[in-house]
Amino acid sequence: QAFPPEIVKRKREDEMMVELKNGPIIRLVGGDNYDSLVGSNVHGIVFSEYAIMDPKAWSLTRPILRENGGWAAFISTPRGYNHFHDLNEMAKRNPQWFSSVMPWQKTKVLTQEDIDEELLSGMPEELVRQEFECDFTAALMGAVYGKEMEYLETEGRLATVPHDPRLPVYTSWDLGIRDARSIWFLQRKGNEIRAIDFYENRGEGLPHHISVVQGKPYTDRRHIAPHDINVREYTSGAQRIDVARSLGINFTVASKLNLEDGINATRTMLPRMSMDKDKCERAINALKQYRREFDDELRVFKQAPVHDWASHPCDALRTAAVAPDDLGIVPDWARDQMTNNPGVGHNGGPPMTDEYDPLSAFR
Repeated sequence: QAFPPEIVKRKREDEMMVELKNGPIIRLVGGDNYDSLVGSNVHGIVFSEYAIMDPKAWSLTRPILRENGGWAAFISTPRGYNHFHDLNEMAKRNPQWFSSVMPWQKTKVLTQEDIDEELLSGMPEELVRQEFECDFTAALMGAVYGKEMEYLETEGRLATVPHDPRLPVYTSWDLGIRDARSIWFLQRKGNEIRAIDFYENRGEGLPHHISVVQGKPYTDRRHIAPHDINVREYTSGAQRIDVARSLGINFTVASKLNLEDGINATRTMLPRMSMDKDKCERAINALKQYRREFDDELRVFKQAPVHDWASHPCDALRTAAVAPDDLGIVPDWARDQMTNNPGVGHNGGPPMTDEYDPLSAFR
């Protein structure tokens, strides 16, 4: 439909590709398959519905366009204050970019009667503002942590959160199998939980992520993994928890709760958090974007959130939320006493029997 037969040289339905007689090749690529473009010679990219796309799709392809003197277009419905909003704000300030926001009042495609009919037929006002008025301030429909993230934004909790060397750091993981692996770096001060750093990668194995964690300038770490740390690696057949231990990380396994209980636990924890807006930018955007789809037939939101790029940072934070409260940092002296001298207490104190808990002060 888009390309008249007179200008088409060939089509490849299996590759979703069309080649035109004057040379260009146009190809459709899934938003979750942007890795396939790395190393290619793309001269132009159209990002369709960029607001719900993994922002890494742009980060990894922009060097190709820079080298080729190419171009990019971002077409999307607003979905709240996320990476698309930030990109649009930058484009409005940068003379090298072009930005156009076109609500129905400008396009003249719809009329006020059309909008009124949608409202009368039950379309939520937030969705009308989002879909027809291009309103970035409208709440993301189905956002799982929308209220909590709005609270953190309003309270100034999404700011610069430096590492405090006086406080221990612990990590919280989402492992995945073929998907991305996400890691939060957290510190606790009283009732406050500080997210000082975040890391995510895909296509790399557990050894890579362990080396990244070990390379960070943080000490006295405690590492919390979800229950699937006990599954076996495809390549070696060994359990992941054993592989990690051999590489120098002893994981604590978080409680295995169903998804909804884990989400509720995360909702309880989020208001206590502060997040570094730069180092945790991707994770913050994911928390804002994590959403449930609306079932048009049943007229309700689906129970399970959408599984996309935003799932992995949210799952990693959920790991921390369902971890027992006593997952504090074990001091070196207590760890050494437990592993090397189980019959002698610290500084000649009482032996470590079942009645004596050397970690009680740290729980």
